[in-house]
Amino acid sequence: ISKKREDILRISGTMREAEDTAGSIEEKLKQALKHYESENKKLEMILIIFPFKAGFLYDKIKQLGDIKYNITTQCCLKTVLFKGDSLNKQVVGNICLKINAKLGGINHILAPKSKPAVLKRPVMVMGADVSHPAPESRGLKPSIAAIVASVEPKAANYEVEIRIQDGGQNEEVIQDMKNVTKNLLIKFHAANKGRKPEKILMFRDGVSEGQFLTVLARELLAMREACKELEEGYEPQITYIVVQKRHHTRFFPTDGNKYKNGNALAGTVVDQGINHPTEGDFYLLSHEGIQGTSRPCHYQVLWDDSDFSADELEVLSYYLCHLYSRCTRAVSYPTPTYYSHLVADRARKHHNELANYDGGSTSGGGSMNELTENQKRDIKKVVEEGVKKAMYFV
Repeated sequence: ISKKREDILRISGTMREAEDTAGSIEEKLKQALKHYESENKKLEMILIIFPFKAGFLYDKIKQLGDIKYNITTQCCLKTVLFKGDSLNKQVVGNICLKINAKLGGINHILAPKSKPAVLKRPVMVMGADVSHPAPESRGLKPSIAAIVASVEPKAANYEVEIRIQDGGQNEEVIQDMKNVTKNLLIKFHAANKGRKPEKILMFRDGVSEGQFLTVLARELLAMREACKELEEGYEPQITYIVVQKRHHTRFFPTDGNKYKNGNALAGTVVDQGINHPTEGDFYLLSHEGIQGTSRPCHYQVLWDDSDFSADELEVLSYYLCHLYSRCTRAVSYPTPTYYSHLVADRARKHHNELANYDGGSTSGGGSMNELTENQKRDIKKVVEEGVKKAMYFV
């Protein structure tokens, strides 16, 4: 990004104007684009500062920036940017982390001595999540499946695939898993000068115990078929892990190994005693709980062609929690799972905006217009074609 003052354009507007005139925000985006086109310069990014929270405006800006005009946008609140009379440096630092990631930069990587052995060979780390509509919108709004996959050895940059699924049954299975995996493998191949991943690691979110076998049987099979279709005899080793946070297990250390607030230390792992006697599962507390009682993540290993030891999978999962580009600490979820969740949320916002649903909250209700089959097909196409820029969702 240029640091020259003359390359920065400032456009002002009022929230009332944005609320009253539906197209005012789009006019301002067009004004910025025209300004840089006339000077033969490329518009790299638009920073939008709100005086107060405005969800309706945020959704509109993201739909225009991500899908219609393909511009990187970053929104922030004026009240958060300033602490008293001075700039809040911590907030500015956090916003810079997001901007750097959106523009294709890498904020942090694992130190060579911490890097798990599995990441030293070509490996594709995937994350997947399915976002369902709220109960009152069932049948009207669809389910949205989001899948991300790392395309470089540092496992820091991810490519994205989105699929709109029929929301009638609220089915957890990703129906088009074969084509999704195929597309992501092609992107990996292109980004790595023709190298194919030797292993595929899938961290799957949002699957309850009752659906383990259904999801595993259908998605694993689809992933295998995708590999075979790309090249005869290409059979990478697949490891399929379900990540769960909605459970009632908590850790309370009885010795001195704890933080001041009583939470267990980050990196605490429990893989015996309270686990399933035969299935490979473990609990990992990867973040430092600042407030309240920390909730550990429950990892269920449903399939493992690579015969990883328990230690290898635990260390890999722990280090993947350190690669989340929005903050400089470890988070409670592995990064690919977190990203797939963000992508599904953003796709829901895009879908709500394109379908003109009012009150387009993450799962929200609001008044809804019945769409014709043609409209549904067009919106599905736009959302699934997705955003040209990688990492737009952070």
